[in-house]
Amino acid sequence: MSDMELTRVEPAVEPKVVANWKEQIKFDFTKVSARRIRDLNKGFADGAIDDIAKIYAEIIVACPPEWGAPNNPDSYIDLDFYGVFRAIVTVLNEAGKNVKQS
Repeated sequence: MSDMELTRVEPAVEPKVVANWKEQIKFDFTKVSARRIRDLNKGFADGAIDDIAKIYAEIIVACPPEWGAPNNPDSYIDLDFYGVFRAIVTVLNEAGKNVKQS
């Protein structure tokens, strides 16, 4: 075992916690192409958080006001990564199941 101790470092910015955020988030499915889903998946695989936030800003049209403007990538950067930021894709996929095909 190493002499190095693990210490918890508090984030510079407290994550924006909103209890019912899943009910407040809305997507513009006309902008959700296969390419955008590929880019999201690639962004997560590469750890390209800024790129993911830019895609969120393109496809999200409503979000909790505490986060900021839905079309601003900075609105997503300080979200809790595991509880919200990463989970937005799951909410997107679930909402997409209800989109009617034309």
